[in-house]
Amino acid sequence: MHNCAASSRRSVASSRPHPAGVCRMLGHLWQDGRMPPAARPTPDARPAQPARPPRPLLRLRVSLADGDPEIWRLLEVDAGLTLAELHDVLQLAFGWRDSHLHNFSDHELYLPENKLPRIGRKPRVWVSDNPFAESEEGELPEHEWILTQVFDGFDGPLYYEYDFGDSWTHVIELVERIADDPDAPRALLLGGERRGPLDDAGGIHGYEEKVDILADPQHPEHDFIVDWINWVSGPWTPFDADLVEVDHINQEFSLRFDGGLGMSGLPTDAFPGASASAGDGRTAAEAALAATAPLPDNATIVDLLARLPVPLRSELRGLLRRSGALAPVDIDPATAASMVEPFAWLVRKAGDDGIRLTQAGWLPPAVVSDAMRELDWGDRWIGKMNREDQTMPIAQLRADAVRFGLLRKRNGVLHATTTARRLVDDPVALLRVLVSAILRRARSDIERDITALVALDLATARTTQVPSGYGYESSGILYGLHALGWGGADGGPLTDDMISRPVHQMIRQLDPLDVFEQSRWKHGEATEHGRAFGRAMLRAPAR
Repeated sequence: MHNCAASSRRSVASSRPHPAGVCRMLGHLWQDGRMPPAARPTPDARPAQPARPPRPLLRLRVSLADGDPEIWRLLEVDAGLTLAELHDVLQLAFGWRDSHLHNFSDHELYLPENKLPRIGRKPRVWVSDNPFAESEEGELPEHEWILTQVFDGFDGPLYYEYDFGDSWTHVIELVERIADDPDAPRALLLGGERRGPLDDAGGIHGYEEKVDILADPQHPEHDFIVDWINWVSGPWTPFDADLVEVDHINQEFSLRFDGGLGMSGLPTDAFPGASASAGDGRTAAEAALAATAPLPDNATIVDLLARLPVPLRSELRGLLRRSGALAPVDIDPATAASMVEPFAWLVRKAGDDGIRLTQAGWLPPAVVSDAMRELDWGDRWIGKMNREDQTMPIAQLRADAVRFGLLRKRNGVLHATTTARRLVDDPVALLRVLVSAILRRARSDIERDITALVALDLATARTTQVPSGYGYESSGILYGLHALGWGGADGGPLTDDMISRPVHQMIRQLDPLDVFEQSRWKHGEATEHGRAFGRAMLRAPAR
């Protein structure tokens, strides 16, 4: 497996899902001249901005042309925003992934020419500085024009076109010019209806057709469209054609313009955010950030977010907010004792003298039998359950205890380590050690990312079984790996088959901790303390 974030990407040729689809779709996020996220400055990685003087605001109503029913947003924005910054606002407000070219114009670009002389000001077109954009003579740089200049003697409408293939035309109407307000955020979503379309949906009519088919289970293409929508929208943003997440969008606006946070967009020790010292006049977004306990700057979730393409960071932050995955971790001693009991049992069994292994290097049969009985694991396996090599739960427990630094083998004897003996009667501290060890002892970078994505599944309660009931449904992990730039060793996209073994091994490591409802080799949903364990993993150092 290799990480392909820095390699060139192919564009999506059609909307048909296939094994390479997710990798190709995510490839859009690095095409059109965009560098991989680690190599370029990002909107949510700006330093804290100094206090600004009073500034005029503009109230804008933005709608997608030809939408029926209409898709619209009502915005208040700083009149000092550049058009390049307004592009960022529109991308966030409609949920686009910024994977295509765009421009602004003060006239409709595709009206039929009638060969009559044009009266009045010459039409203006503003373009980005993307090196892949083909500019024409007379086009203007969007990063040099602020809205005050654009609307000087001009009341609109302004047009914003995104994706010249699907041609998503946004009609920007100037509703009101508002007096100076020093406390107003630079961008605020006041309201709207219907979520923005999915990228590459075939234009407004193609998108509406897909939504209609989705609502009709009897339609012959219903299942295909369900698969396509799941493939494009991904597991972090559930698709709801009628949903506008106003609070989430405003929090993303705050991250984009108020600064003070690192590339992850989460409060950390190094980047506490401007809201950390804000007073009672804080925006809702600032208050939400202030309520989030700062994370260590090297936390697993911070590392994960910082390596994602910028649009997907917003989607993942939305999942974290909706699920409460960033809530403080508070595992009481009794719950911690229950979770670490299998490891504590084995450490106590080793005692001061250790456990002498059989000549073949296995735990003695009596120890295996005692463990299965005293840990009440009889429903987790079959057979006599007295041989380690034929009793997977015990073999896994021993392997994990060695891997996590709680046991070590010397001269045919299994000894408890100094750390294990010191912490065996402090279950909360022992649980912290296990959280850290699971992450630190990953054997490779991709295994570390798989571990982080399993923790994300746990913390957000996305743990599910495959339809057969035997195995872990890993589509979210596969999606996350594609988003992080991983690909197959042959240069192609990863597949479920490629990651099934490391995912299975990761899940098995967690078995002794009872983070899943389980019976024998079947895993169910995450338990409540399993979700807390996942949150603890997300907060723990990534390396």
